[in-house]
Parts: sequence; structure tokens; C-alpha cells
Amino acid sequence: MAPQGSWRCDGVPRNGKQYPNSIGAHPLQDNTGSSCNICGLPREAMSQRLKLNLPTVAIAIVALAAVVAGGLLLRRSNPCPQGEEMKDGVCVVILPNGPFPNQTSEKFSSGDRVIFTHEGILERDQGVEEFRAEKYSEAIESFEKAVTNKPNHPEPQIYLNNAKARQQGNPYLLAVVVPVDNRANQAKEILRGVADAQTKFNDSGGASDRLLEIMIVNDGNDKEVAAAVAKQLVNNKQVLGVIGHNSSEASQSALTEYEPGGLTMISPTSTSTLLEGKVFCRTVPSDRASAQKLARYAVNELNIGQVIVLYDSESIYSESLKREFTDYFGQKGGRMLQEFDLADSQLDAEAEIQKAQAEGVLLVPGTKTASAAVAVARAIAKQQLPLLGGDALYTMETIKEGAESIEGLVLAVPWFPQTPYAKEATSRWGGQVNWRTASSYDAAQAFITTLSDKVSRQDVLKKLASVDISPEETSGERLRFTANGDREGEPLLVQVVPSSGSTFQFKPLSE
Repeated sequence: MAPQGSWRCDGVPRNGKQYPNSIGAHPLQDNTGSSCNICGLPREAMSQRLKLNLPTVAIAIVALAAVVAGGLLLRRSNPCPQGEEMKDGVCVVILPNGPFPNQTSEKFSSGDRVIFTHEGILERDQGVEEFRAEKYSEAIESFEKAVTNKPNHPEPQIYLNNAKARQQGNPYLLAVVVPVDNRANQAKEILRGVADAQTKFNDSGGASDRLLEIMIVNDGNDKEVAAAVAKQLVNNKQVLGVIGHNSSEASQSALTEYEPGGLTMISPTSTSTLLEGKVFCRTVPSDRASAQKLARYAVNELNIGQVIVLYDSESIYSESLKREFTDYFGQKGGRMLQEFDLADSQLDAEAEIQKAQAEGVLLVPGTKTASAAVAVARAIAKQQLPLLGGDALYTMETIKEGAESIEGLVLAVPWFPQTPYAKEATSRWGGQVNWRTASSYDAAQAFITTLSDKVSRQDVLKKLASVDISPEETSGERLRFTANGDREGEPLLVQVVPSSGSTFQFKPLSE
């Protein structure tokens, strides 16, 4: 239930009156003032309920009597669309764990609630209260203090930018969907890139006297939640585009809502070739490009003709990369001897690989099986087989878990931090940023180039087809999209090599 004294609004009037300036349906919002913080509808638009007059009551009694007499079961009809139910007088999306507002209303925030709830930041929390009360000047002061005290955390920076945008009025609205629930660090990496682009745009004055607001949405990389929040974003007509989702599985699920809703999504991290649609773009190379890069390196540089593949049958990213590599490797005269499923808890990879007598191993885990892939690499280290892999392994966790066991591992990755943007971002966030930050920055920059006065979702989609952003305005590479929404260009190869002492690092590798 909403807090005592507050009321809820989803942008759809319940009192039968017309509000010409209303923006339409939006995610359920708790309010304490006289009007909705999102759409501006007055409280009375939500407060009135259906009133029964005497004829209505009489008809209901007669109908009930007839049902009882006939021995029939009368089911109360649900006035909401399929997949939704009535809650506090409002139709809300039903998620696996219950009604949308009770379990997941906290998954949307422009500054009116905390998304990273497991981290206490006093000044941010104070700013959220002030933002919710539309006290934007006070919120700006609080968020500025939060940014100063937590300079590495992107949430206060985005909320600070949003408070300034709300204060100026009539902001553009983009959403970014991240997996806070189970991949909080990756969520922050994505948000840092978005925050950088938003800050740059707003600090330069925006466009047409309007600044940019970023709504943070948490889908936890859950397919069903991804579809549910996507539906809410489609219904909020203010949202011009979506940056996300993170995993290919979540993006595939969400795309089923964005496509019919005409809402463009640009994923900075989803690489599966199964992702396609009129409203889909990405700022990372597809699995096809990465697989071909790896296959060429295996044949031309390592002289490998036979490989074993370890993949994750529950990940469409993993399946996609495995399929694309196998096809292209075969065209180059190579052969896949066997494939083993990292999702199989009974897998004895060390023994199986030794029996197969392979010349190399391709590791293409999903996000949930990356540690299992590294464990296999440790187990087979004494066989000294060349190791190849995808960007799911392009993390410091891989380095820490694998250490000397993965020395020489070659990965196809979207980006390496040796560009002007990398230096700027490292200085801003107090530490080196990675490819997720870079590709998210590029996704936000792509959307920003489409913003103009009275821009619509259709305008955004049309303009993205001709986007051409120079390396100076991106994370380091020219940004253009192909006809199917893929980013033009090739991935990079990096290799795990010794660093200082007993540590290891990724280093760019030239073919």
C-alpha cells in the first residue's frame, strides 16, 4: 500500500474527466502533493471510485440470486487487460512474484526513490526525499554533496542531473535498464557511461532549452521482469528511448514489448545475433563479428585446426557465439571436436578435454557461468592448450580467479581503455573504467544526437539510422549503425599477460 497520506497515480484518470495536458500512462508513482510528480494529474483524478446507485444494486442482487438458484459459480470479472490486475483502483502489471507496485515499483527512479538500496548514502537519501517533494533546489544541494562524498557512484550524479533538468522544466526523458539486483557492479559500470553523456549534454545547455533526464530501471537480468518493465516504459509516452538491457536474454524478452510499442532500445552490452528488430540497435560488436575475429586468429596465428567448445546452454549469448564461431571456423578449414555444457553440474571437463586431444579450447560462458569457465581453465592448465574466449570473461574477476592458469587467454572484446574518453572517465570516477562504461556512453551519445524540440519516438528511430558520430564524441571509435542495428566496426583482441609482481592484466593484441 502507499504510505499514509500519500496517493498513487499511473497517468490514467479514474474520475471520467479529460486532462489535455496529461502525458498518458506511466509507472505507478507514490505522491504526497496535490498533483502527480510525473504527469501532473491532480489527486482527484485517481481518488474517485465507481459509485453504485440503487438500480445498480438491485440488478446485482437479482443477478446474484439467479446464479445461486441455478447452482452456477459467478466469477468476478477483471476489468484490466490480460497480464494486469486491479490494485488500489489502478491496473498494474503482474510479475512472477506478485503485483507490480508492491514488488517492483522501486525499480523505476529519476531521483524519487533509491535504486541501490543496499548502499546507504545519507546525502543521496535526503536528496531523494526533496526530489519527491519537488524541492529541486534543495535536492540539487543534497545530490551535490552525495557526488562529492561518493564520487565513484553514478546514481547520485544522475539524480543531480535530473534535479537540474526538472528545475529548468520540460526535460527530455530516456531510460536506462540495468541489473542492480544481481549484477550491481555491472549496473554501475553502465550507469557511469550514461551519466558522463548526460552531464556533458546538460552542462553544455542541452538542446532547444531542454535538459536530459535519465530514468534508472532495475530488471535484475530477469527475463520476465525485463518484459514487465519494458511494457511500463512503452506506456510512458514521455520516454523517447531505452539504453539497455544488459544480458541478451533480458534484451530479447524486452524487445517483444518495445517492437510493437515503437520504442527504440540501444543495448550497450547484448551481443547475441538472435536480437533483431526495427527498434533494436547496439553499440557493441555482434557475436558474429567477435566469433569471426577469434576464428581468424585461431587459424592464421595459432595454426589451430581442432577445438573443443565450452558453452552455456542456458545463455542465448553463449549459444550465439558458439554457433557463429563454429560456422566460420569450419569455413576456414577448422573443426569443432566436441562441445561441453558449463551449465551441466556433472561435467568433468578436465578428463573430457584430455581424451579429445584438442589443439585449443574456446570458452564462451554466459554471465552466470563465467566462474565455471575459469575453473575449467585452471583444471586444464597443465595441458597448456591455447585458450580463446568471449567478452563475458573480460572482467577483473576472471584475472583474479584464473591468475597464471589463464595466462595467454585471448578474448574478442568491444573496447580497450586507451582513448581520450578513457582518460577523462578514469579521472572523473577515480578509477579505470571498462567496456561497459564506454559502450553505454556511446549509446547515450547516439540518443542525444536525435534530441530536438518536439522530438517524438518516431523521430528518434528515424534519426538513429543516419547517426554518424566522430571518435572525438564517442568512447574512441566512430559510431554508425548498419541497416540491422549493429554497430559498424570490428572488436579488438586482448590477451592475459603478466603484470607487476605476481598479478596479471589484459593487453591489446595485434593479429
